[in-house]
Amino acid sequence: MIRKNWWMFPSIFALALIIFHQSLSYYFFQDDWFVLNWIRTGNLLSFFSFRTDIIYWRPLSMPIFFALAKSLFGLSPFGYHLIAFIFHLVNITLVYFLMIELKFKKALAYFAALLWGTAAFHFVPLSWLSTTSYILGPTFIFSSIIFFLKSRFKFSFLFFILGLLTSELSLTTIPLILVSDDKIRGKIKNLVPFLIAITPYLIARFIIFPLPANKDYAPLINSKVLVSLFWYFAWTFNVAERFSTIFYLSTIKTAAGPFVDFFKLLIGPIFLMITFIVLIIASKIKMKIIIRSAIWFLVGLSPVILLPKHTYAMYLTIASIGIIYALTAALGKIKKFQLGVVVIIAIVWFVSSLSTVNLLRTNHWVANEQATSKAYSAAIMGTVKNPPQGSIFVIRNPVGNFASKNGLTLSGSENTLYQSLNDGTAVQVLYNDSTLKSIFPTSQQRVETNTNQQVFEIEP
Repeated sequence: MIRKNWWMFPSIFALALIIFHQSLSYYFFQDDWFVLNWIRTGNLLSFFSFRTDIIYWRPLSMPIFFALAKSLFGLSPFGYHLIAFIFHLVNITLVYFLMIELKFKKALAYFAALLWGTAAFHFVPLSWLSTTSYILGPTFIFSSIIFFLKSRFKFSFLFFILGLLTSELSLTTIPLILVSDDKIRGKIKNLVPFLIAITPYLIARFIIFPLPANKDYAPLINSKVLVSLFWYFAWTFNVAERFSTIFYLSTIKTAAGPFVDFFKLLIGPIFLMITFIVLIIASKIKMKIIIRSAIWFLVGLSPVILLPKHTYAMYLTIASIGIIYALTAALGKIKKFQLGVVVIIAIVWFVSSLSTVNLLRTNHWVANEQATSKAYSAAIMGTVKNPPQGSIFVIRNPVGNFASKNGLTLSGSENTLYQSLNDGTAVQVLYNDSTLKSIFPTSQQRVETNTNQQVFEIEP
């Protein structure tokens, strides 16, 4: 059947490329510079060391990924993005095989793979290299679950270990296996190695090297968690992430204005959400499927759901399978007009995702910061050729039409320039020199430096 429908995967891949192709050209910014500076040390042991100054431990998807990509492509981000996008295509294929293991017909499995692969919540992982863990992580998580369902336990365990080295979302693998396998009772003993492996990981991550759980990473249990769940549900259906900051659910009055302004962008997602609810009710699918779908959605979000101040659509890469699973199951129960409904949903899904991603490219902070980093990196390299060690770069906000010409916005209330260049780490990477310093003064601020230090003013 796969050979007969060989054109399905290339078609889905092409649609994903249409939506996300511009992300392949996005430049390094923020944590990208941090990791690029980190790997310059060549200290492989440090790549696997637990740290308390950063929230994540992702040796495979951050330092090792960057080190391998840099060895192949230098400081050309296109190659890095190309690797990430290839893994995204692999994940689309894995979603298909996961649905097959969950007893769906091949046509519906392709449908599920199409929805997942073209969903707008992939925008950030495919645009920001430091979030590649949300691409590589699903590769290993999906593989581990698929192999476990196939009773290929050694391969399942191997991918589970790779997942732990890639993304904290891999903590969801064991509970997702439990909820996905109808014959789990006879396989429980095969999860023992998983539990043995995850124990030292949890001890290291939460006890020996505790996470810096403060500010946006401080866990909370309040009504905001329910609001976050609503937005995660809406984002699954291609609602733009931006809307969570302009729609205030507390009052209808404050939400009315933005709703009218952005109604065109919400038509598709609202249609999809209503269709989803109607299909779930009308198809009368088994309660077991609804429960499995809900548990998958909640488990997929469990590493982040208690962080309502740190809520982003990219966390849906695993959780979204629960919603897509329920939608696909409901469609499987429809006998009349099934093909027509599938086609309509697929078209609306693709159009709404494309529209949302196009919106994100114009107003998402990721798009702005990569543009800022790219423009300033070019300006810095064009101004200074070979700075002496210990030089200081005084990097100021632009003058003239530099910002508009390069499609970036530098807000006075947010130090976008400082963030995008990661506190001057970018300069150290660009010149391969850790002695270089960067200062980001305000327009009126005077900078005092040692007379022995070479100072370069960057004000494009």
